[in-house]
Amino acid sequence: MRKRVIIRLHTTGKAAEASWVVLDGTSGEQPVVMKEGSLTELGEVTTGARVVLLAPSEDILLLQADVPSVNQKKILSVVPYALEEQLIDDVDNQHFATGNRNDAGLLNTAVVEHELIKDWLIQLRAVGIQIDIVIPDVLATPHADGQWTLFLEDHHAMLRTGPQSGLAMDASNASLLYESTLRLAKASPPEKVIVYDFRTVPDDQSKLWLPQTDSSEGEQLEIEIVQPNEPAIGLLAESLDERQAIDLLQGEYSHREKIDKLWRPWRLAAGLLVGLLALQLLQGLIVKSQLKNELSHLQEQVKERYMQTFPDAKRVVNARVQMASKLKALRGGDNSEQGAFLALLEQVSKPLSEANGVELTRFSYRVGKLNVTLKINNLQQLDQLKQNLAANGDLVVDIQSASSKRGKVEARLQIEQGDV
Repeated sequence: MRKRVIIRLHTTGKAAEASWVVLDGTSGEQPVVMKEGSLTELGEVTTGARVVLLAPSEDILLLQADVPSVNQKKILSVVPYALEEQLIDDVDNQHFATGNRNDAGLLNTAVVEHELIKDWLIQLRAVGIQIDIVIPDVLATPHADGQWTLFLEDHHAMLRTGPQSGLAMDASNASLLYESTLRLAKASPPEKVIVYDFRTVPDDQSKLWLPQTDSSEGEQLEIEIVQPNEPAIGLLAESLDERQAIDLLQGEYSHREKIDKLWRPWRLAAGLLVGLLALQLLQGLIVKSQLKNELSHLQEQVKERYMQTFPDAKRVVNARVQMASKLKALRGGDNSEQGAFLALLEQVSKPLSEANGVELTRFSYRVGKLNVTLKINNLQQLDQLKQNLAANGDLVVDIQSASSKRGKVEARLQIEQGDV
C-alpha cells in the first residue's frame, strides 16, 4: 500500500504556508511525520506517495443543486445554471465539482474560483508536488450521523453539517454563522454538536466563544467540547475518509481530462496509423497465403519429378528429403565413389550421345558399376554401341539383357572401368 501525504494549505493568520502528515501506508496508517512549514520542504516527502490536498474551505462554497439524474458529463454542464442564483460571481469564473446526493435527493456540489484552484496546483507543481485529490478541509473533520462538528482555531472556524456539507468562516463571525446555520436547520436539527477547540487560551478564558446547550429557538442541544493535544492536521488526517469527500479535481482538472486533452490532437494520426497497420497486416496475410499456395505447388512439382526419376518408389512422404537420400545412395555416400562415378559417366557420355536412335530410359550407379537401360533401333546398333563404349577408355561392357519390342530393342547394359 502506497504511503499517503496529506497537505493542508494555510490562509491568513499562519506564518507557515502549510501543515502536513506523512502516513506509512500500512493498514493502520500511523503518522511518521507531522509538521508545518514551507512548501519547498515537501518536494522529497511526496516522492512515490499518494498526495491529498486539503484546500481552505473559506474559499469554497458547499451547496446543494436540484438537478436530474444524468451522466457525469451532463451533470457538470447543468449544475452551474442550477446554482447560478446562489452565486455572486459569473458561473464562467467558477469551477464546479459534484459529490453524492443527500437524503432529499439534492446533489452536493463544491464551488471554487478557477483562479484559486489553478493557483493552488501551480504552487505545488512549482516545488515538484503532483496532487492526486483535492478536498475541502471542512470535509476532513470528524463526522457521524445526526451530529455536527465545529472546528475552532485561532483565526478561523469550520462547521461540518453532513457527509458532504459544511462551511468555513472567520473566527470573529463563528458565533453568528453557527446560530444562523442552526436556525436554517430547524426542520432537521442535529442531535449533538462536537466542538474541537484548537484555540490558544487567553488570560481571560471568558473571551472564548463556545456554543450553548440551548439554541436561540430554545431547543436543548447536546454539546461535547474536546481540546485535542495533537495539531489540527493530525486530527484531520485521522478522520479523513476520501470516499465521503468531494474531489475538486473534476472536469478540466481531472487527470483523465488532462490525458484526453493531450491525446485529442493525435487521435486522427493514431487512427490513420492503426488503419495503415491493419492494411499492412492484411497485405501480409495475403502474401503469406500466396506463398503457401506457391510452396504447395512446388512441393507437388518436386513429388512429380521424384516419381519420374524414381518410378519404383511406392510411398512419398517428403519428396525433397527422399530425393536427397536417393542421390546420396546413388553417389555411394563417399567422395572417392563420387569421383569414380563422374569419371565413368564422362567416359560413356560421348559414345551414347553419338549413337543414332538411342533413348536412355534409366540408369543407376553402385560400387563402381553403371547400369544403363536404353532403347535402340536393332541388335547390330547395340553391338556397335558396346564396341564403341569398350574402346573409349578401356571400359568393360556387359549386355545384361536385350529384347525386341515394337520395332525397338530394349537392352540393359552394365559398364565398369577395366583394368588399366
